[in-house]
Amino acid sequence: MNNISSFAHQAQARLQAVTGANGTVVKRSHIYELMAAALGLGSHAALKAQGLLCPLPSQPLLAHYGTLHPGLCAARAEALGMARQWCEPLAAALCADMAAQALGLVPWEDILTALLSGSRELYREALRDDAYYEALEAALDNDPNAWPDDPEPLRLDSPFVLHALKTATGHGEGRAHLALGLLIERGIHMNGDHHEDEDADEDMDDLPDSRAGLYWYERQQKGEVLKGVELEWAQGYVERVKQRAAASREQAQRCSSARDHFNAAAALGQHDALLVLADRYGDSRFFDLQAPRVLADPVWIADLAQRVGRYEWTPAWLTVAAERGDMRALRELIETWHADDPLKAWTWFHFAKLLGKDLTQDDYRAIHEDGSSYDDDVGGPMFVDGVDGVELPAVEESVRQQALQAAQILAARLQAE
Repeated sequence: MNNISSFAHQAQARLQAVTGANGTVVKRSHIYELMAAALGLGSHAALKAQGLLCPLPSQPLLAHYGTLHPGLCAARAEALGMARQWCEPLAAALCADMAAQALGLVPWEDILTALLSGSRELYREALRDDAYYEALEAALDNDPNAWPDDPEPLRLDSPFVLHALKTATGHGEGRAHLALGLLIERGIHMNGDHHEDEDADEDMDDLPDSRAGLYWYERQQKGEVLKGVELEWAQGYVERVKQRAAASREQAQRCSSARDHFNAAAALGQHDALLVLADRYGDSRFFDLQAPRVLADPVWIADLAQRVGRYEWTPAWLTVAAERGDMRALRELIETWHADDPLKAWTWFHFAKLLGKDLTQDDYRAIHEDGSSYDDDVGGPMFVDGVDGVELPAVEESVRQQALQAAQILAARLQAE
């Protein structure tokens, strides 16, 4: 199965065989509607709006994204006008085919969250209940090396997913444009970081025969007839120059293509695409939005606002992060942006304390040189990392109480979410 279209074609033939030549006619459009129903959705349009239909390579992914509903599928078949006696057999056959191909629906949000974090893979861990640990303990008793392999992730750059994304962009799906742009961009970084044959970032002059190759190439250009190893060096130099030029052209094309996808996604209402454009190209249109809806970390957006010169938005996005319980944002608001507003500063202090952190206390710890927590058993040089406690402005008791009440409202709202 190369793509969903090929699966639908095969499923149509199989379901038509179930009903027989004189039975219900199964249309291709019916297959798409029945697949959506099998995954618990009311229509194929709803399926496309929610995510991508693709094969899942491991049981944890299948358990999370691939639950099938034969009853809903049968009900949808009847609603589509199929004879009642065929609805359940058709639903059973389609669900069996989908299960055989391990098909599931992966939400756009999960795809974009992974890609925006820099990953090209989507993981789900196996359920680790008491039965899992009992079975693992028994296996380890027999074989100390019997640790289970990690579940295989869904590769978001697989041919199947890429085909599905390209198809979705053709239907005007902005999230698919954003996903493709991020994948193309990752391709640029991957190609720039590593090649099997050579390091693309390595300067040509650092290659063993580059200087000799350039020397003999220049001699050849002046009319000297080269032979033997001198000719090989000159030809090798020319070939490397051509390869570097081709790689530069490819990277420029990829960069242009990625930006085109980001612009298309932004035009289709994907606010995270505007964030990417701001981060990569300094395009600050995101900060002109009235009510942006994004998956990105608000602390990162606050930093981005400063990088693109939209400083007025930094405290607003830090506030969003603080209301979600981010301690860095709470500290920064108290120390910098709301230092001159005693009520807000004390509100953030009380909110952090309700979440279990007293920001007025110094917070230091011993670490190794690599930043990991210091381990006496490992030994070696010890370093200190951390921050001083914040200093709160002096206020009257009434202000403290007002701030505490505001913090309690924030804590209740966060808990309700």
